Amino acid sequence: MNAILKKGTEIDRAVWLEFLMHSPQAAIYMHPSYLDVVAPGWSAIEVWRDRTLLAIMPLWLKQKAGYTYSLQPSFSQFWGIIFAGGDSGNAYKTYSLRRKVVKAVVDAIPAEIQWFLHGFAPEFDYPHPFHWAGYELKTRYTYRLDLGIGYEAVEKDFASDIKYEARKAGTAGFVVRGYGLGVGSDLENNMTGVNPSLGLLHLIETNAGSGKQMLTAPETETLKVLVAYLVESGLGFVLEVMDGQGAVVGAGLFGSSSGKTSYLMSAQLPSASGTGAMSLLLTKALQLACDRDRVFDFEGSMIEGIEGFFRGFGGHPVPYLMIEKNALPLPIRWIRKLR
Repeated sequence: MNAILKKGTEIDRAVWLEFLMHSPQAAIYMHPSYLDVVAPGWSAIEVWRDRTLLAIMPLWLKQKAGYTYSLQPSFSQFWGIIFAGGDSGNAYKTYSLRRKVVKAVVDAIPAEIQWFLHGFAPEFDYPHPFHWAGYELKTRYTYRLDLGIGYEAVEKDFASDIKYEARKAGTAGFVVRGYGLGVGSDLENNMTGVNPSLGLLHLIETNAGSGKQMLTAPETETLKVLVAYLVESGLGFVLEVMDGQGAVVGAGLFGSSSGKTSYLMSAQLPSASGTGAMSLLLTKALQLACDRDRVFDFEGSMIEGIEGFFRGFGGHPVPYLMIEKNALPLPIRWIRKLR
């Protein structure tokens, strides 16, 4: 078994894409072209046994003030270790192999990294070597929906207030249009030849003007590139909610890969609160996701108000791990500025 640290430019992307198709941990966040956008200069640890790729783990090695660190970039809920698909059917053999793989990854993490902080996909189930090596494991929760039951069954589990809010928005003349939806979209306003990020960016700027800073300037620039990439590649879509006058009052960005649709971010006008616009938007997003994928991931949330909203769509809380090792000799408030 051999664990190798490679630059993103050294990765065999055809091998990665085939690997990700079968890995239970895979999602849009590990797609190599997605990594190019959100984590320029990324690296990864690959674990091989002979000619078989057993696991991968992206890293984003950066330096500031002489310190080296690897943090997940924005627009990436999960990185961590991604295992090859399938198992032996024998629990002892399966977890014995995972023990060797995870230990090989831990040993291959560059020693100069003084702060490591990654979220691991909910399907990652063998963190023990990180614990033994002094890493801290913290549990977080996301909400997920099983889309395999079909949209009609998914909708039946919506809370009554979600159904009411979506109907209210529709009755008030709100409509949803989309970008990058592909063949089979039921949205008449599927747009082509228009910059798909403009509505979302406008909403982010409007919120900033109202005192709610949603993204930093670098994150905003990344978002512009990310939206274009996802729409043009067919690996994602943007939905916008428009009021009766055609003004965009809400928008959301979604990524789709490896059988999972991920809710990457959204924004709405402050004045649109209470209109049902976001309930309508997510209802449409779930309809589209049911045609594309097996799982819808809401990307959280641990924030009380947002958690309640996501729970209203019938999702299940699913735990995942944040794994951290912080050897920096400075106060945490200063450390956070490294991002």
